[in-house]
Amino acid sequence: MKFLRINIVLALFAFLLARCVEPYDPPVSDRDVNFLVVDGFLNISQSEAIVRLTRTLPVESTAPAPVVSDAEVWIEDDKGNFYSIASAGGGVYTGPVYEANTGTRYRLTVTTADQRKYESDFITALESPPIDSIGYAVTQDGVQFLVNTHDPSNQAQYFRWQCEETYQYYSTYNSVYMFEGDVIVYRPYQLSVHTCWRTDPLSDILVGSTKQLKESVIRNFPVSFIPKGSMKLSVEYSLRVRQQALTQEAYEYWSKLEKSTEHLGGLFDPLPSEVMGNIRGVTDPSETVIGFFSGGTVQEMRRFLQRRELPKEEI
Repeated sequence: MKFLRINIVLALFAFLLARCVEPYDPPVSDRDVNFLVVDGFLNISQSEAIVRLTRTLPVESTAPAPVVSDAEVWIEDDKGNFYSIASAGGGVYTGPVYEANTGTRYRLTVTTADQRKYESDFITALESPPIDSIGYAVTQDGVQFLVNTHDPSNQAQYFRWQCEETYQYYSTYNSVYMFEGDVIVYRPYQLSVHTCWRTDPLSDILVGSTKQLKESVIRNFPVSFIPKGSMKLSVEYSLRVRQQALTQEAYEYWSKLEKSTEHLGGLFDPLPSEVMGNIRGVTDPSETVIGFFSGGTVQEMRRFLQRRELPKEEI
């Protein structure tokens, strides 16, 4: 009888808890948008900078972020040299930064078409250690890819990974005919359009830290998950991973952004928080600007996985 009462109390508590969970629409007006968003990185390995400029949208909007065109973008180093970063379209600006190195400090400057100026703090470009390996683990639900790295010098303690996947698959229907002028003929094997490839960047924010460890070692950090039955694993899958070392400030920015954009909505998820970065307004210092400018070397590795390498029951 005692256990029965306990079970009834627990069931009643769970029922009341479920009834307390209600949707919440934050009191944010459409006027609280249109902030400038800056995502800039100076790739020391290639002596090239890439900057993406967009604007924020209302919370409930599903439209793509508006891009910022016709801006003037510059990289300045601590020796007084300036490098113009040209528009490549779609809010993306790229350009060479000659003889870029980790011993020089750099700053990003942006002037929009309405002559509003923004600039970052001077940043220190960091050296990233190589990626040791990219492994994978077959789980009940699919395939989890894992990255491993370490820094013997213990200088790099914060990391960010960006991934791009390419996979081969076959179209549902095979075209066995083709036109030669106005005549329908059999399609030769070498002109087959049945085999397809697709490449997509992964948008997940992936950051990790070894700050609390005695050694700077990352083991089996999850970077990409392919669910069971996915077309991506039907023939051959390739994952390219780019690794950057981050400063503590950059790590905190990306970590906070990841929690604010990818882990909200659940009962135990973190509360929304303000994500700013190291970009500020010069024309109007009180203006809200979101984004971060960082730099360093980039380490890269690609991992291939073919369908025949996986257990049949897992694909």
